[in-house]
Amino acid sequence: MQGSNHTSVIVSPTVEIGGRFTLDDAVLRPFLSAGVSFNSNDARVVKSRFVGAALQDGTFQTYLNSPAVVGNVTAGLTFYAANGFEAKAEYALSAGESFLVQRGSLRFAYHF
Repeated sequence: MQGSNHTSVIVSPTVEIGGRFTLDDAVLRPFLSAGVSFNSNDARVVKSRFVGAALQDGTFQTYLNSPAVVGNVTAGLTFYAANGFEAKAEYALSAGESFLVQRGSLRFAYHF
């Protein structure tokens, strides 16, 4: 691939709501966030050539398109125990025109 200078700015205003529930010796914090990402440049062209090909064989172009607007939703739950144990579960969805990304994560920590 040939070098490419390309800068995009993505702005993502988001609102998050959550709660806090105190248990015997722990805290449970559910949360939900929703927002929209706006991409300043949703198309890109990259020139490439095959490895070992002669320069006179030329290049080909790859067109990379991404949506200009993407909706984002994240839901999760964080658990904090008094003994320093922490667990977090999260699911996220991003969707736009011909675009769908889903992500899930689990995280465990022990604070000492």
